[in-house]
Amino acid sequence: MIIRAIYWVLSWVCAPFVFVHLIVRGILDGSYRERRLERFGFAPRDVPHGSIWFHAVSAGEVNAAVPLIHLLRETTPGLRVLVTTTTPAGSAEVSRRLKDIVAHCYAPYDLPWAVGLFLKRVRPSALLLVETELWPHLVRKTAKREIPVYLINARLSQKSARGYARLRGLTAATLASLSGIACQYEDSADRFRRLRVPDDRIHVTGNVKWDAGHSAPLSDSIRQNFEQLRKNNDTVWIAGSTHPGEEEVALQAHREIQQVLGNVALVLAPRHVDRSMEVMELCRRSGLQARGFDEPTDDTDVIVVNQMGYLAQLFAFAKVAFIGGSLQGTGGHNPIEAAVHGVPVVMGPDQHNFEEICRRFRERDCLAEVRDAGELSRAVIELVKNADEWNRQSKGLLDLVASNQGALTLLHALVQEWLGSDSKSQTSS
Repeated sequence: MIIRAIYWVLSWVCAPFVFVHLIVRGILDGSYRERRLERFGFAPRDVPHGSIWFHAVSAGEVNAAVPLIHLLRETTPGLRVLVTTTTPAGSAEVSRRLKDIVAHCYAPYDLPWAVGLFLKRVRPSALLLVETELWPHLVRKTAKREIPVYLINARLSQKSARGYARLRGLTAATLASLSGIACQYEDSADRFRRLRVPDDRIHVTGNVKWDAGHSAPLSDSIRQNFEQLRKNNDTVWIAGSTHPGEEEVALQAHREIQQVLGNVALVLAPRHVDRSMEVMELCRRSGLQARGFDEPTDDTDVIVVNQMGYLAQLFAFAKVAFIGGSLQGTGGHNPIEAAVHGVPVVMGPDQHNFEEICRRFRERDCLAEVRDAGELSRAVIELVKNADEWNRQSKGLLDLVASNQGALTLLHALVQEWLGSDSKSQTSS
């Protein structure tokens, strides 16, 4: 009770600082200057009332939600859907992948008055939170308006569970407001149970990212560029979703790989594409020639992916994939996007965001773990030079993907059951 009171007070006290932070962020990143009022609850007036509200933080969560949204619209014609995001990258992904079939705006910050204003303007019929977004005011105020709140494709790492347990008073009230949780795996379900979520509210449906498929098709010109890149080089490898510090590791490893294998190109995809010019400069300082991914690729050491939404398709052109966010405390990013192409995966030791998925990779001996540039270069070189091992891992990954698909069907059925007559009553007449 005390922790809840403290959080409530801090929510009001911190509001001016949140606004200042948004202004400063907008100076550093122009995309944060757009539609600022939406973040304080001023949703657009044209958002249809009674929509099924999906909240997906950024691009990864949007991509997980997209197939389910399409399925729900196919099975419930006229269904109105609102998708909110937190980041500009997520917003761009909604616009790119869902276009005009859903309403979209930014979610309100977890300030009591902002959440209240948003709910008053939008009046959704249900809220589906994608993966881990458990903001206390957002969840509790929505539930208090008798709007059911569900957590879908949910994951709860050991690290996050410990954090929630330390704030048990606040966590308990938030979790008690959830009408249902669809967990990716049993380990997350067990952690929710230990946080005293009733067992009848917990379901295990699998991870829909195994079913999510690929991102939007590449344009003919970009596809031709990458096919030419593969022809011009004996080997192409990719470092995807990298964070500051990881690009330097990848570039150092790339120089070492070139010394051993010779004609090799690296596709380098920073997690945040607004860093692409910074990454280009890193390449230049490393003595490597770099180009944007939509430029001609002749005589290029490094291709820097400087546009959102294409990484999942680009894995198809690589021999080996390093998955970023795994060397510097972020928790790793999604290795499935490489696995669906049968591309062997290398990651750093920090994998807590995808610990259950990575465990399945390791069980098939299809995940190399590295800690620095030397280990990364040796892992790539070994896979490229050992065709038998590369083929074994490639086949193992394709089999692993196939054996884990089906979560989307289970989740779709569960969500339809949850929404029940509500999803029909809020369709357009």
